[in-house]
Amino acid sequence: MKRLLIAIVLLGVAGSAWAQATPATQAAPAYQPYDESRGYVAATIGVTFGNRTSSAFAVEGGMKIGEVFEIFAELGRMTDVTTSGTDAATAVIGPWLGALGKGSAIWSVKTPANYGAVGARYLFPMFENFEPYVAMTVGVANVDKQASFALDGADVTGSLPSLGVQLGSDLYGQANKVLFTIGGGVRVPFGRLLVVASGRYCRIFTDPQGTNVLRFSAGVGFKF
Repeated sequence: MKRLLIAIVLLGVAGSAWAQATPATQAAPAYQPYDESRGYVAATIGVTFGNRTSSAFAVEGGMKIGEVFEIFAELGRMTDVTTSGTDAATAVIGPWLGALGKGSAIWSVKTPANYGAVGARYLFPMFENFEPYVAMTVGVANVDKQASFALDGADVTGSLPSLGVQLGSDLYGQANKVLFTIGGGVRVPFGRLLVVASGRYCRIFTDPQGTNVLRFSAGVGFKF
């Protein structure tokens, strides 16, 4: 009986020593969504695809509302959003000028668009360091249609009325039109720095033909 008591005491002491020597197992911390509650700013550069392929630049800033919603504003420029209808119209006038017998005709058209928009973003806190999202914006785009025509290398755009041509708003001039975008992307935080990438469908309600553009962008940002 005495031996049994001694054995029990020794086992207890050994167990206590082993528990103190072995580090306690820590429970895995619960996932915390990427914290951007105080806001962010970011700059992006990208490419647009539509009737033309061109470049795009933008800056944006936003603020979280709760854990998974965010509101933001964006300012940007797409360097050429010329529609197929505008291309077709210039392709009619150019050859007609050449047929006047006043020289060889050359023509071109470019349509840059500066825009400002506000939007909302829904964040998917699926991974600790990888945050996908969907977003939509509504805003205004200043669309600047810049058709130009030349005869024997001399620009005749300003004197087209004397040649019997009057350019309409489908070929020349600026107009402010409603802009709508929808799409998604991903953000990866590195401390206070962000790496961002997105893809969006953009619709500008231009006349007489609407402008449809796909925009893919990437850039960097900063949390504050």
